[in-house]
Amino acid sequence: MPIIYAVHHNKNTRENKMESTYMNSEFVVIPLTQTVLFPESEAKIRVSKKLGNILKYQMDQGNNRAIALSVKEGFNPNHADTVPVDTANFFPVGTLVQLNACTPRPDHDILIVRVNTRVSIESIRVTKNKVL
Repeated sequence: MPIIYAVHHNKNTRENKMESTYMNSEFVVIPLTQTVLFPESEAKIRVSKKLGNILKYQMDQGNNRAIALSVKEGFNPNHADTVPVDTANFFPVGTLVQLNACTPRPDHDILIVRVNTRVSIESIRVTKNKVL
């Protein structure tokens, strides 16, 4: 499975005017299916062993943030090697999460995340098995 990165920006509402604050940051995407994350909550998310290993490595390097992003119906992130991946495969609003722990299971990993804030996705970039 390739690694999916998202560039995001926050949208803040002040006095009924929409503003965008751009952050020049890329975050690993945690693809979500049939999952809702609520602000300021803690959640458990099931991920593949490969994505779990990538996120564990990232946490070991001091980077404990990722973007949880819901996939659109018909797109299976586990088949991202064989189908094109772009912003059309995901909903345009995701959630910036803090990675607190990753617990291994025999056939998958369980992430414990703290939900921070909603973010709008500017672009999606896919790499083949590389951690930036």
